[in-house]
Amino acid sequence: MKQLLRLISLLLAFLLVVFSINFIADPANIMNQTYEQKLVDILVSGKNAANVENMEDRRFLQLYSEARTQPIDTLVLGSSRTMQISPAVTGDENTLAASVTGSDLRDVINSYFLFEERGFAPDTVVLSLEMWYLSEGNLDNRAHTEQYNHFCDKVGLEPIRTGSVRMSQIKNFFSFSYFQSSVQYLIKNKLKKPLPVAIEDRWAETPVKRVDGTYGYERKLREQSQQVVDQSAADKQIADNIAVNFSGISTELFEQLDAFVGYLQQKGITVRLLLSPLHPDYYHYMQSRPDVYAQAFESERMYRQLAEKYNIPLYGSFDPDVLGVTNGDFYDAIHPKEEALMRYYDMQVGGAAQ
Repeated sequence: MKQLLRLISLLLAFLLVVFSINFIADPANIMNQTYEQKLVDILVSGKNAANVENMEDRRFLQLYSEARTQPIDTLVLGSSRTMQISPAVTGDENTLAASVTGSDLRDVINSYFLFEERGFAPDTVVLSLEMWYLSEGNLDNRAHTEQYNHFCDKVGLEPIRTGSVRMSQIKNFFSFSYFQSSVQYLIKNKLKKPLPVAIEDRWAETPVKRVDGTYGYERKLREQSQQVVDQSAADKQIADNIAVNFSGISTELFEQLDAFVGYLQQKGITVRLLLSPLHPDYYHYMQSRPDVYAQAFESERMYRQLAEKYNIPLYGSFDPDVLGVTNGDFYDAIHPKEEALMRYYDMQVGGAAQ
């Protein structure tokens, strides 16, 4: 009995240490509610912001939508893979990239209504679709879903829920993986949390969030060798981790996407569907694993089917060979550079459904 109590005491002590370090470091700014507000204040003043590290994208976007006072002509919705879609890519000076890291379909719908509900429905929506958007196993429990839930109720569909965002955040304080990030963060920053600072330039030594919503990677990542990029893209463990939660095509999610595109069209909004390619080495590995990725490739066919139904163009492809992009067009396995986006943004591949 004493031995059991000792083990319980050791476990509780360990959890207390993990919680304390995570709470003190908080690398993802879960508890630091002012970080994203500082960033919003800089952007609405017309400046870009440097030192943007571990931003909570969804909290930022909600705060930004409340603070914005200017209408939007082109609104870009998607994941971090679309954070390079700038006005230079779209040809529209009034473009806002409203993408969030690790987004799922619910994030996309929720982000759109953050702006519509404040009277900023855009003229054009660039909807960048990901192969995991139709997989319920890839739904992110960080997603903000209030507006998404309202939309589903409005169109008579059942929203898909993944639990409380706040509870998910609190669980991170007892997470060992978050503990590892916290330790690394403390070693790097020594308890001094860098705050966003206003700058005029589009690039800096540190990550930059720009007025147009795009994201500028830090110099170290931008200038890493092609060999390092290719090694990360060919890492089978990384590739399989990305696919581990893919649970097949969800009829419910496809119906929600269908309803959302139909809703945008009914409002007279021009809809552009976009598929961004993957690093060639990563994509070719996916092709060699049909047991894992076959249904992921099926999502592209279904997106083309959707484009055909609504008679709207679908640009791009997940396949880099089709678009003529190369290893040098990527920062890593999944994130294309702005220069590559400018080349394939208007490339309609294979018509609509195939």
